[in-house]
Order: sequence, then C-alpha cells, then structure tokens
Amino acid sequence: MSKEEKVKRVEFKLPLILLRTEKFSSLFEYFGQRRLTKYIAWIGVLIMISVAIAGSLLIINSIQSLLTRPEVAEAQREAGPQSFLLLPGFNPYLPIIYGWIGIVVGIIVHEGSHGIVAKSLRYKVHSSGLLFFLFIPVGAFVEVDEKQLQESKSRDAVRVMAAGPGANVVVSLISLGLLLALVNGIYPTVDGLYVVEVLEGYPAHKAGIVERDVIMAIDGVKLVTIEDLSKILAEKEPGETIILKIAREANPENNFLLPLKLSESTDGPRLGVKIIPLGTGSVLENYKAVVNLNPVVLFLPPTFGAAQYFIPYSDVLHVFYSHNLLGNLFYPIAQLLFWIWFININLAIFNSLPIFPLDGGQSLRSFLKNSFGNRLKDKGVKYITYAFSLIFIMLVISMIALPYFLP
Repeated sequence: MSKEEKVKRVEFKLPLILLRTEKFSSLFEYFGQRRLTKYIAWIGVLIMISVAIAGSLLIINSIQSLLTRPEVAEAQREAGPQSFLLLPGFNPYLPIIYGWIGIVVGIIVHEGSHGIVAKSLRYKVHSSGLLFFLFIPVGAFVEVDEKQLQESKSRDAVRVMAAGPGANVVVSLISLGLLLALVNGIYPTVDGLYVVEVLEGYPAHKAGIVERDVIMAIDGVKLVTIEDLSKILAEKEPGETIILKIAREANPENNFLLPLKLSESTDGPRLGVKIIPLGTGSVLENYKAVVNLNPVVLFLPPTFGAAQYFIPYSDVLHVFYSHNLLGNLFYPIAQLLFWIWFININLAIFNSLPIFPLDGGQSLRSFLKNSFGNRLKDKGVKYITYAFSLIFIMLVISMIALPYFLP
C-alpha cells in the first residue's frame, strides 16, 4: 500500500479521526441489491414524518409544562442544560459505558442505513468508515454524493435521508420491547423496612443493626409497611426480647436472625431506627402499571433523581431484585437495553426535525424543490427551509433555556 493510499484511508480532523474502509461499501452493496430494500425505505419515510410530528409535540408540550408547572422548571434547573447532550461524561445522567455503546450503535445504524438505501437507489457512496474521538470509537460515517442528492427526485432523496432516523426507531423499539419483556421476568428478592439511620445508644445500635439493613420480619411476622411494625410493637412490652429477620447488603442469601431487647421507655417499646418502607413488590407493580398507562415514562432515565426509586433496574433498586432466567445479570442487560432505546429514539427525533442540514431539514428542502420548484425557485426553497429551521431551533433553545428565566 502506498503512502498516498494510507493518507486517504486515515484522516485526522482533531479531535476526530476518520478511518475509511471498503468493507462497509460491500455490505451496503449487498443489502442495497435486495429487492425489498427500496420498498422498506418508504416505511422509513413514514416513520420519519411520524417521529417529526411526535417530536414537535413533545417539544411544545415540554415548553407548556415549563410555563405552567413550576416543579418541572425546578427539576430541569437541577438537571442542568448539559442533560440535553447525548455525550457521556458531559451529561450527568448518561453512564459512560452504556452511553458510549448506545451512541456507537445509534450512529452505525443511522449511517449504515443511509448507505444501504443510497446504494439501492444507485447513488454514489464516496466513502464510509469508522469515526473515532481521540482513539475512542464513537460510530461510523457514510459520504453520499451531495450533488446527486440535490439533483435527484424528491422521492429518492427523501428515502435516503429518512433511512437513518427510520432505522434508529426500529432499533429503539426492538430494544424497548426486549427491556419490557425482561422487566416482566423480574421479581423482588428482599422486601421490608429499609434502615436509613441507626440512633446511637438505642436497642438497634446495641444489637448490631447498621444503615442499609432491611428488617424483613419480627418474630416470624413479615413487615412491609411502617404500620406493620407499629402494630407488632404495640403488642410488646418494654424490655421484651424480639427476633428480627435482617437482610444485609440487599442480599437474600445473607439473611440472619438477630435478637433485640426493646428499650424501656414511657413512650413504649422502641427500636431506635429511622426507616422507610422498601416496598419492592409494589414498586415493581407500580412501574409496570404506569408504563402501560403512560409510555412517556419510558423516556425517564433510571439515573435521574426520584426515578432511581421508581425504576426497578436503577442503580439504587436493582440490588433488591432478581430475574427468573438471568438472575442478577438482568441489571447490566436492562441498563444496556434502556440506553440503546433512549439514545436511538432521541437521535431519531432530533434528526427528523425540519432543521437544515439534519435529515428532516434536507428532506424538506428536497420536497419543496421537486414539488414547488417552478413557482418558488431556488431562493424560495432556501428561505422556507431556513424559516422552518429557525422556528424549530428557537423551540429547542426555549425548551433548554426557559427554566432559567422563570421564577
């Protein structure tokens, strides 16, 4: 291989590195020659239009919520503007490993679909390859002939542009379906009263109870609510010894019985702990019910604030659950599926909006040029495309900036 060929294969646009390869071109050619590809591409167009409408409504609804619900604006202020960036390390709620995997999957699927549909419609694909950020793989790229896209029929150009968002939606829905199927196999391994604080000098402290223990039962009677505990203690006498069933480190195999002598107090018998109901069974059922009634909840990251105590596969709650088939492996798999779903659907929404030069904006320009080009001319097409772009850019900026201008 000559030195000149090496330069063409590897291009440095710091901090990005483009590694070109012919392997992707052969894949595009193979799938592009399938007869069904041209027809499936039309589904991508329908998906992109639907996602653009849904995304627009979501943005408008978000702005309306910010204006009418102070708690929404407060939550967004706490999250910060960086929470809108799909960049692990910058977005505080986006995990580094799962986030990068989701982004790599999303970009490869997006760009690869552009290349496949372009080949099926006999467009030139100048180059394709892998994209690195400081030697970290972040996705792929496909360079379709821009002049050919601008001069071709609207129905062909739009199919090429829509292929990316359409493929992202398909991948996101597959991941979401697998995630929901996985959640249906989750069951609680520990339930009871979660110890938030142990008061020094009181019976619980003397008996050896520590923070994050779970009191599962007293004298063989299961505890689920604080009322359960109050009812049992009301029947006991100060100074009486009771037997607690404790789960330590949220491990159902680390259960043990612990004798505890109740304090002698004028207020009645006391343990000397601050507790909250764990309620793992009800949390799981509530999550399933809410998801069925309001699927928008699925856009809520399991790393975000109070969501950590609502989503059973969050960092906080997953230790209290297991899976019928996967055991404790359900947690990393659930996280991976969620972030692939979340990142791909957001990539699809953003790229479908009529903002030039995103896929939605290029599709709008191509549609206007081919459908109304004789009446609008090139300047008219350009002005309308830019007008739509400006409107949606302002809506996105408003959604991000508005919380900081509200009381």
